[in-house]
Amino acid sequence: MGDVWNVGTTLATLLIALVSCLAPHHRTLKADKEAATIRARSTAGRASLVTASARQRSDTTIDVLITNGAPSPIADVDLLDVRAEAAESDGTWRLTPKFSPNTATACVLQPGESLTSHVQLLDPAGALLAPRSGMRFLITFGFRDLDGQWWKRDIGQPPERCETRPVA
Repeated sequence: MGDVWNVGTTLATLLIALVSCLAPHHRTLKADKEAATIRARSTAGRASLVTASARQRSDTTIDVLITNGAPSPIADVDLLDVRAEAAESDGTWRLTPKFSPNTATACVLQPGESLTSHVQLLDPAGALLAPRSGMRFLITFGFRDLDGQWWKRDIGQPPERCETRPVA
């Protein structure tokens, strides 16, 4: 009976030790997963503070402003696409390189800074079209945050994480 008791006690002790080892590990994994989720939400929240807007510059040109409203710098800002809403236009917008300064890419935008690109509306033949008053624009841009995460954003939509630099 003593041997059975010793074996039972030993097994119980081992079982308690095993549970004691695994329980903190399980809690640590759960805490790590929760922390990663919170960090991802926070990063997405900061990315949503990077916005774009458009304003008419002249009869045939609009300025597209990408503004870093996040509390940290962003890098590699690209204006990927600008279009008039489908119901409003027969033409397509495109970046106009002849205007200066007109960079589609900024190396770094500090908090509160904006990148401005000049854009013109062209018909299928390449002739200039004048934007109509109150015309709405669909703007797509990409950037990289301070953590190195790439983002792509369509105005009016939440930012999307990208594995690589976003393209139009």
